[in-house]
Amino acid sequence: MKTNLYKLLFITTCLLIAVPPYFRGLYFEREQFIAYIFSFTLFIILRVIKSRRKEHINLNANIDYTLIALVIVYVISTFVAVNKRLAMSELLKYYHYFIIYLLIKEQIKDIKQIKIIINILLLSITGVSLVGLGAAAGTITYNGAYSVGEKWINSTIQYHNAFGALVMCGLFLCFSLYSIANKKWLKTIYSNCGYMLLLGFILSYSRGSWIVFPIVFAIFLIITWKKSLKEIIIFTISIMLPILISIQGFNQAMIQRKEISAWGWLIIGVIITTLLNLLLQFINSKIKRIIIKLKALYIVIGSTLGLLLLTSFIAPNIVLHFIPQELLERLRDISFTTQTVQERFVFYYDALKIVKDYPLIGAGGGAWPSLYFMYQSYMYWSKQAHSYFMQIWVETGTIGIIIFAAVLISFLYTAIINIKGYSKEKENYLLQTGIFTAASSLIIHSFIDFDLSISAISIVLWSLYALTATLKKENEQKTIKISGVYILVPTVILLLLTSTFAIATNYAKNGMLAKAVRFDPINASYRMDYGNILYDSLSDIERRDKKSIESAKKQVDIALQLEPYNSKMNVYGATFYFKTGEIPKALALVDKSVEVQPLRPENYQQKAQAYLQATQAYLNIGQRDKAKELVQEVIQIENSISALNVNILKPIELTTQTKAMIEHAKGVLPQI
Repeated sequence: MKTNLYKLLFITTCLLIAVPPYFRGLYFEREQFIAYIFSFTLFIILRVIKSRRKEHINLNANIDYTLIALVIVYVISTFVAVNKRLAMSELLKYYHYFIIYLLIKEQIKDIKQIKIIINILLLSITGVSLVGLGAAAGTITYNGAYSVGEKWINSTIQYHNAFGALVMCGLFLCFSLYSIANKKWLKTIYSNCGYMLLLGFILSYSRGSWIVFPIVFAIFLIITWKKSLKEIIIFTISIMLPILISIQGFNQAMIQRKEISAWGWLIIGVIITTLLNLLLQFINSKIKRIIIKLKALYIVIGSTLGLLLLTSFIAPNIVLHFIPQELLERLRDISFTTQTVQERFVFYYDALKIVKDYPLIGAGGGAWPSLYFMYQSYMYWSKQAHSYFMQIWVETGTIGIIIFAAVLISFLYTAIINIKGYSKEKENYLLQTGIFTAASSLIIHSFIDFDLSISAISIVLWSLYALTATLKKENEQKTIKISGVYILVPTVILLLLTSTFAIATNYAKNGMLAKAVRFDPINASYRMDYGNILYDSLSDIERRDKKSIESAKKQVDIALQLEPYNSKMNVYGATFYFKTGEIPKALALVDKSVEVQPLRPENYQQKAQAYLQATQAYLNIGQRDKAKELVQEVIQIENSISALNVNILKPIELTTQTKAMIEHAKGVLPQI
């Protein structure tokens, strides 16, 4: 009975790491809450069972301590966060990653289970690639999985660069699993997984991933060439040649939305991969029987190098014919001078400006989307800093980035120790190398993008951390045992918190905002909407009674306190106070909306409109001096923009409507 229960818990854990990519990468809160509830509940069940058996949580790797420290720094940053609700959301994310880490580490007992986890990850990532290819073919309907305009695949991750990074990670897992497989049918399955992954990787058109892959692949070869060079060469040829044959046809069918043709080329690629892999395995087995292994190795290497040289020589005439023109153009566009690269440098520069103002423990989770409008060097929209490292620095400060660096160093150290320790055990050696390079590919790519802000990809990375910690040899472990209660109690608390947030989301979706506010009191949007509903439900007589509108005002004021740096929230607040007739407060909020997002031209349009509206209100009650001040403020907008443009990279221009209102103000001023 106990054995069956443990099997069920392990299967459920496998599902928790395999399924997330299929729910929009687990990027959005609605899906995240469901994942948190399942993961936290599973961990509580596991710990209760283990506690009854007097089993403690074992901390036996440096990475254990650094990951705990990373979670703690997110706890600390919530107390100083500029946006408490987003900070809590980020804390839940990181705690969830840590629970996934513990679920894997606590349950794995042998190398067989490690291989199961790696295979589950590979199967999940291959499925993501297949969904993307199916969406590109026009067969599978998944919102955002294929970008028709850009002609690239996003798959279930809904962002092509993150999809490219994920399938790159899968490729390195596939390399290692193929290298240790000892059955032909298993090698054939892995080679077809490799083909699917490589095709998705190429058609992601992720230039960052294309740059990272050869770097990490070189590291993989340096570590493994003495152990499995033949397998690597066979695997590489088995997937590369079918790609060359099928990619042109699939790409054209994808662009032209020819479903049958696309699948035809995909199936052709699978058939060639299968036959070629079986042929190369057969040749390899015959070579083993006829020639000593060393000579066989020389033959394989020599043949491969000769093929590469020949390919290079004839490439202009033949090979380029097989490569899609769109792919060639994308490759030629890899440069530090491209617009996207330059934009990223601007993002990083702006992130450093935030760090300068919040240097020690950062501005809390969600700090970048809350603050970047105030620091941006020109007007752009980006909810992410496009560098995971910069984002952590902004959110948790210098302490946080040092701890994250410690996480990476401890992972690197543990992986290297494991690789050295398993130098005489080929299977474990290659598994650790695959885990190490797969994780490294994600980490390196996250320097230049926000893949790890997508929860499903972070779950893959933390799973790889857990596998590395688990591979640590028993005789090298210095274990510290801690009571499960220290993790169990916060898990129960955060499970309850997640449940209340999830309930609030459901209430809000159904328009029951009073209950939504009760279950998620730090959600500014719920508060603002609820305040407006309360006010709109009052009769004209009730609206003239200050006491009657206090409840509505309280909700709006709390919303403004929760998100003071949200330009839209300030505009909503201004609109509310215009309705209540509190013009000075409304105008102050309009000014605040411009202050926290000074480079959006439409904000000045809203300001001009609000000030002219207030001008008329003051004229109606005979306050001409006040009206005159407001008109002068509208005229002053031109000078404000001129002064602003001196210090930004791309000058902003007022909208046509704003210019018209300024001219109107100039005409009105002499008449007041």
